[in-house]
Amino acid sequence: MPGFRVSSTAKVAIDKKYLCPLCQLIFKDPVQTDCGHVYCHSCLQKLKRHDGGFTCPVDMQSFDKLFPDNFMKREVLSLIIHCPNSDDDCKWKGEVRHSEVHLASCPAEKEQCTNNNCPTKVKRSELQRHVQHECLYRQQLCPLCNQSMTAAVLKVHLAQECKMTKVQCDRCGREGILRGEMENHLNPDHGDCEEVERGCRFEQIGCTFKEKMKPSEAKKHYHLTSVPHLNLLLSFVLRLEKQVMSHINPVTGAFGASFSGELVKSSEELISSTIARIDSVVDETRDLTRMLGDHDRRIKMLERKVISKNGMLTSTSMHPDSASNNMELMIEDETKCEQYNLKQEVFITGSKAYREHTAASKTNGSFKAKLRGCKWRSLRHRATDFQ
Repeated sequence: MPGFRVSSTAKVAIDKKYLCPLCQLIFKDPVQTDCGHVYCHSCLQKLKRHDGGFTCPVDMQSFDKLFPDNFMKREVLSLIIHCPNSDDDCKWKGEVRHSEVHLASCPAEKEQCTNNNCPTKVKRSELQRHVQHECLYRQQLCPLCNQSMTAAVLKVHLAQECKMTKVQCDRCGREGILRGEMENHLNPDHGDCEEVERGCRFEQIGCTFKEKMKPSEAKKHYHLTSVPHLNLLLSFVLRLEKQVMSHINPVTGAFGASFSGELVKSSEELISSTIARIDSVVDETRDLTRMLGDHDRRIKMLERKVISKNGMLTSTSMHPDSASNNMELMIEDETKCEQYNLKQEVFITGSKAYREHTAASKTNGSFKAKLRGCKWRSLRHRATDFQ
């Protein structure tokens, strides 16, 4: 190591004979050369040549021997100096021999920040505060998503990246949408942004409605056409089944050469996608069924009110109420009839698809094993959910 440190202000008052010509610090383990110059032992070792000799930096003379200068060492260790950190308000003063012991605990001594990649050095007395509260490289948890990152990155993360940050939609102006949900919000198939128009999801399998709709309009369209949509899906699945069956050898039950594994995989994926759409229609139809139930309850409530008022009305005022009551009963009967027909139509259609699939499976067991992932039985369960 180089010589003993000294503050820049105290260095002026020290006799230059005690300063190493190489490191310009107070001698540490001084050694003398053949030519009479004194250096720190560690400083001179840096000048050693490949042949083991030295060249004096002062007079450029060569030498190969070093002599410990104990007289200079005693003088140096007895020098009275101020703390090397006196410029940073440390008041310590003492002999050079004790300076390194003091520096090991000096509150003004600067230490390297312990956070990864931080190049900053701070006073020992301020290190903890810097590491925990000030350092841009300290690790912090995002208060919204709990992801760990440095303090410098956290600001950018919250402003631009965090998926849990609430932002405003640029299209419809809606506020409070999580950044991670914005993509779903703007999705033209299932998003709820009122400024993003979309076509009917069932257009590609036969729905004749071609106009673009906002989410509220699309929801109304799906409610009004849930049964036709379900029929379109079931017809599509049945056609797909026949198409797949046409590629199977009716004798051996094996797949034809033209029916590759990739076609099987794509067919399974298409069927899975279709079943997912059926799930969507089932959910929408359930919503419609609940709406019908609400209407049914409202009609019954009105019926009870009319009956309770019959006893209080005169014979002349009973006729309008009776007509109203009869109309409400007709509405109730018609609503129940429509609900019953809806349930029966869905059940019959789903059962028909299941029976046809079962018959095809019995004639060809190997095909059933190939398309086990298609989950034909789930189709029947979805149809019976309306019962």
